[in-house]
Amino acid sequence: MTALLLAAAFACGAALPAMAEQATPETAAQPDPTEWADEAQDVTETEEAPVYQQADAQEVATGETAASLTVTAADCTAQFIDEAYRLFLPVNTDMAALTIETGAELAAADAEGLTVDGTTVSGDFTNIETLNLTFTDGKMARVELYKSQLPSVSFTLNGVTLDEIQAGSKDVKYKGNSVTISQAGGSDLTDTDVEFKGRGNTTWTLDKRPYQFKLSSKAKVLGMDKAKTWLLIANRQDTSMMRNKAVYDLANAMGEWAPDGRWVDVWIDGSYQGCYLLCEKVQVGTNRVELEQEDGILAEADNIYYNGEEYWFTGNQSGTHFTLKDSAADDLDEQDSATLKAWSGFETALDEFEDVLYASDKDWNIISSKIDVQSFADYYLISEWVENWDTFKSSTFCYRDGADDVLHMGPVWDYDSALNNEDESYGVSDPHADYAMNIQDQQRGEISLTWFTELMKCQQFREVVQERYQHTMRPLLENWSETCNDYRSTLENSAKMEFVRWDLKDQPGTARADESGTWQQDVDKLQDWIAQRTAYMTKRFDDEFVRRGNQADSMTLGGLNDNAVKLGAGQNKKYTFRLTPASACDTVRVTVDDPTVAKAEIGTYAGTFVVTGVQNGETTLTVRAGAASATVNVIINDEARNGWYEENGKHYWYVDGERQGLQKGGLLEFLDPDHILKRMEGCVNPDLLDLREPEDLNCILRMLIVLIVPIMYNGIRPETDPEDREKLERALEILRRGMGAKTHPAQRS
Repeated sequence: MTALLLAAAFACGAALPAMAEQATPETAAQPDPTEWADEAQDVTETEEAPVYQQADAQEVATGETAASLTVTAADCTAQFIDEAYRLFLPVNTDMAALTIETGAELAAADAEGLTVDGTTVSGDFTNIETLNLTFTDGKMARVELYKSQLPSVSFTLNGVTLDEIQAGSKDVKYKGNSVTISQAGGSDLTDTDVEFKGRGNTTWTLDKRPYQFKLSSKAKVLGMDKAKTWLLIANRQDTSMMRNKAVYDLANAMGEWAPDGRWVDVWIDGSYQGCYLLCEKVQVGTNRVELEQEDGILAEADNIYYNGEEYWFTGNQSGTHFTLKDSAADDLDEQDSATLKAWSGFETALDEFEDVLYASDKDWNIISSKIDVQSFADYYLISEWVENWDTFKSSTFCYRDGADDVLHMGPVWDYDSALNNEDESYGVSDPHADYAMNIQDQQRGEISLTWFTELMKCQQFREVVQERYQHTMRPLLENWSETCNDYRSTLENSAKMEFVRWDLKDQPGTARADESGTWQQDVDKLQDWIAQRTAYMTKRFDDEFVRRGNQADSMTLGGLNDNAVKLGAGQNKKYTFRLTPASACDTVRVTVDDPTVAKAEIGTYAGTFVVTGVQNGETTLTVRAGAASATVNVIINDEARNGWYEENGKHYWYVDGERQGLQKGGLLEFLDPDHILKRMEGCVNPDLLDLREPEDLNCILRMLIVLIVPIMYNGIRPETDPEDREKLERALEILRRGMGAKTHPAQRS
């Protein structure tokens, strides 16, 4: 509670004490800026960002707006958005000889050089972006024209509408559809017998949907290798539309197979659906995940959607669920005995790997004989770089090409929520902190695959990680600014179309939601974050990383400074403790004096461990990492609770056994200014304050407590009244700006 009170009271600018950042030794120091980080900043400062969001409607001069027309051109139907007909045209549209059909008798068009004839307007539209039409009945309409610069993908559905597809299951396959894929200069591919369906999990619930289509025969598409099945990734949760492709391109450049992709604009039955990433599917096959042995298996670590799959098992040490995604034996739609035998063999092999990986006395020679070390190192580095919320929970693939093969990590997949595109409460937006190594720490108690935290305890694996970063990954990341600018140039025109069709501000499910700004500004933000992230990783994977590994030189139980920690009893209750510094250690030993009272789950990682309460009583918890150790007295009691209790990663205030939430009783415990002052030693910068007497700081603290605590209590308690919240925000703003009146000019003399 002290931390909460002080954070609110002291984050108020120059008029208040400045807080020193509370950080572990690894995260306290800021990375040195790199040359290309400066380049990324220059983009923001020097390039004025075009506003790519829905344009305000322009009122026509006279007459009533015609809002019930069907406006078409080049087999495309205009969409009525914000009082205007938005006509999105494919890349090969001949703007010099275009005809627009309106379905109503026209009287005039306000652009020169056009011919009005009944229900059509024709002529050279090359330089026309907006056209105002007047009809014989006095009504008017504004038509805005947009032409794609990306390859165009156009579907004609067979006997079904897009609305019907979206209203049903994503798994229903619709056959007999047509598709034409065109790029500037001519038609690339036409197929009249295409299978079409939805795809995705969360993304299938959004307004802009992702799709899968299957050609009648294998074909090259936009220069990509031959295949039948292709995906259209909507990138609805990624305003930049770059994240998935950026990671896939990086993995490919590092020598790992990853889906190839091209940005395209998509039409379905003449209606523009937006910008998509047309890419390869993660599946077994030629030019995809190439498994040659009949018992080859492609699996996914998936702790979210696994129970919806037909075949899955749970790793005997990791607790992670693995699902069968594809096999070399047969089509998964018609699984035969060979596939199921291969799946059983894969389960056995994975359990054998986990047994040696999670052993307290790890043998690197045995571990490395069971995995493709390079693919594991590359997958870890990419996961560390992107800070993906889904990492090791879902969309985490691995494969084995038969019984004689080792386990491979990859391919990489699904990164629209990565690279600083998730809410900060998920712990995935800090460019200056370890992530994949500390995944359990970051995932709020959710089950995640912890292979890499175990591997990081092996110096040999750390050596491979360092080598792959320094010689392979780092040079690629240092060119990211140039790569990003290439992406930006490719997408610029389509981004304008995309965010007329789909509201930029209404970006669901990400940190981008409810923010204002432009597409260009969001790309600038991505570019800057990646610069910071790369600088941190370059600093992290130095020679000291290999030598020291993650051995903690000193250690405390973070946040547990009281003499005793009170926990609730119960066989199924688990409590996660953090080590400070929160770094993975080569050896961690957790013991309890009385194991009948509490049980320590040894073998966790990355600065955290778990204690499970089993019955009422007291015990002493001891944690040792190398020469460092920390102890805490643990009281387990399900009865008369008084004080703070941790439950499922959250702290609650109890009074006489009843949970009060964030209540006044909890605040009162910390109202003693001397107590707060003692806690603030080393956290206040006196140089930023006007301190004239030794007791001035103590006086400032006392005044702030008296002034702000009642307002803070009402402003942050459960079910806070909006007016009380506004009062708190107003008080903080006053503190931030200071209370002294501005000096009147007449007083300056």
